[in-house]
Amino acid sequence: MWQTASELAYLNGEAVEEIDLQRNRTRTLTSMTKTRQNWLISIETVTWCDGSYYFTGGGVGRTFNWIYRSSGRGAEGFSQRSGYKHVTCSRDGRIAVIDMIETSGLIGFGSSSGNDFREREKSEPHLLALIQPDGEPLQLTQTGQAAWPSWSPDGELLVFVYSEPIGAVPQLATYVASRRVTVLTAFTEGELATPVLSDDGTVAFVRDEDIWLYRNGEVWQLTETESAESAPTWPPTN
Repeated sequence: MWQTASELAYLNGEAVEEIDLQRNRTRTLTSMTKTRQNWLISIETVTWCDGSYYFTGGGVGRTFNWIYRSSGRGAEGFSQRSGYKHVTCSRDGRIAVIDMIETSGLIGFGSSSGNDFREREKSEPHLLALIQPDGEPLQLTQTGQAAWPSWSPDGELLVFVYSEPIGAVPQLATYVASRRVTVLTAFTEGELATPVLSDDGTVAFVRDEDIWLYRNGEVWQLTETESAESAPTWPPTN
C-alpha cells in the first residue's frame, strides 16, 4: 500500500498551480508575470525537487527557456543561462534537463527572432544534461536530439526520447551512470514523447497520441482511441 499524497502540482495554461487534496484548495505558485521587460510564458514540465518546484519557461524580450524554481512565493531563475526544456528530478535530488545549447542565445517567442529560434531548434543538437550544484550543465550526450528525460524510480538510469542523427525517427533510449546511451527501439516512423519507467522496468510512453509499453526488447500498443493520450504516470508500488 502506498502512502497517499496530500498535494499535487500541475500546469494550467501559463501557470504552475498546486492543489491541496485534503482541503480541496488550489493556489497559484507562479503564473504569466508581466514586467517592464517581458512576460513569463510557455511553462512546461514542472517537477518537485528538494522542497521546491522546478520548471522551464521563456519570455517575450529575453532569451528563451531558463530553469526556474518556485516554492510558493513566486519564481526565481535557477540556471546560469537559457536554452533548457523538459526538466526532471530524481528522488535523491539530481536534476536532469534537455540542453538546447546552440539556441540558448536566441530571443524567445514574440520577438523578431522567434521564427529563427523555431527553425534552428529543429536542426541543432539537444543534449541530455545534469544540472550541477553551481547551476551549470554537465552534458551526458554529445550529438543528436534528446527529449523528455525521466528518472527510473531507483535513480540508476534515465529514459528519454532520442533522435540520432538529428532528423532521424525518434527512439526510446536510456542513459546509465557508465556514460553509455542504449537505444531500445527501432521504429521506422512516428513521434514519441514522455517515457516513464516503472519499478519493474516497464517503460510507458506516448507514440502518435496513443500509449505504448516497452519491456525486455518488446513494444506493444496499449491504447487506440480517437482521443489524444499523453503523460503516462506510474504510481509507486510501496
